Amino acid sequence: LPGLAAKLSRVSGLMRLSLSKNLLGGHGCRAVIEALVPLRGLVSLDLSGNHVYAHGAADLAAKLAGLSGLTRLNVSKNDLGGNGCLAVIEALGPLRGLVFLDISNNGVGDNGAVALSGA
Repeated sequence: LPGLAAKLSRVSGLMRLSLSKNLLGGHGCRAVIEALVPLRGLVSLDLSGNHVYAHGAADLAAKLAGLSGLTRLNVSKNDLGGNGCLAVIEALGPLRGLVFLDISNNGVGDNGAVALSGA
């Protein structure tokens, strides 16, 4: 994964990236996001189906704010649960241009929905 992340950071014209269903996990998604931060033209990122789970959501969320040009983010099908989705949403505050967020199929549940409604 470090090799992939390093190479991604060199693709200066990259606007859209889909790494869905690659089993990256939370740490892997964080490494990819860290590599993408210098790419100011990146507007769309799909990290769906990467087995992030609730315990990896903090890793995923930790670097999201650095993707300042992002307008679309898909983190669906990662079993984030309510707390994991909340961590992702809270990390998105600085992304003023974000107009699309897909957090579907993450097992939010009733308690998670209540927490998300207050976010």
